Amino acid sequence: MSQSQGSIEQMYLFGTEPVTIIDKLRCAERELKLRQRVYANRVLTGRMKQTQADYEIKVMAAIVADYKSIATNTFTGRNLR
Repeated sequence: MSQSQGSIEQMYLFGTEPVTIIDKLRCAERELKLRQRVYANRVLTGRMKQTQADYEIKVMAAIVADYKSIATNTFTGRNLR
């Protein structure tokens, strides 16, 4: 499978409509809220360390920020590694 063919197939995971940047941003925002709620409970019940919860939430917040930047054409990619 060629690179472009794989990309086209990924775009059309749900029927014939592509998954847009805005779709991805909204999904990441929902996931961030979910992590904030769920991880707080896991920390309280001893099933997760606070440092791990903080890190996982920080990563998802960075993903949300990246998608917001892409959606508003302000993405610089300066933190890409």
